[in-house]
This record gives sequence, C-alpha cells and structure tokens, in this order.
Amino acid sequence: MGNITIVNNTTDKITVSIGDTGESGGAGFYEIASKCSDAWKRNLLQVCYVLRADNGKTEVFVSEPGKTYQIGGNTMNEVTIVSNTKEKITVSITNTGENGWTTRIV
Repeated sequence: MGNITIVNNTTDKITVSIGDTGESGGAGFYEIASKCSDAWKRNLLQVCYVLRADNGKTEVFVSEPGKTYQIGGNTMNEVTIVSNTKEKITVSITNTGENGWTTRIV
C-alpha cells in the first residue's frame, strides 16, 4: 500500500489517469500543472496514462505503489563528490533521456 506520485517536469500541463483495477477510488483524468505533482493512493500495480500538452504525446506505463514517476524534463540530478583521500575516485553516471537514448559519463 502506498502512493503513486506523478511529478510534472514539463513546460506545460499534463493530464493523468491511474487505474483502479481491484481497488476503490476513481480512475478519472486529472490535470497536473507544470512543475507540480499529485499522488494517488493505491495498493496494487496499476496502468498509468499521461497526456502531455507540451508535445501532444501519450505515455502509458505500469505504476507501482510507493514509487514516484518523473514526466518530462531533465531528470538527471546534480551530484557532488568530495574525496578526503589521495586515492583516485572513479565515477560513473548514466542518464536515460525521454527519447530512450542513454548518456554515460565516466
């Protein structure tokens, strides 16, 4: 049991529906403004539909209670690494963008 959270990182609104198969609650469509989020209380895996106003595309995926899903934007986080030793540090960062391309920095 938990919330399924959708974060809108796009430049425009998104319209979201999270299924309610086997649960109480509504599976209607709800708008989330740019740079805002909303959460749905669910106990089971559910299908999530997202209509993006910024590019007109629809995204469909399986959502899991207790997880947060980022829609659009650059979801790569900034990381600061501090070394207090003289040893070499190797860092690998992998970012999979909206287009499915993967960027890897080593």
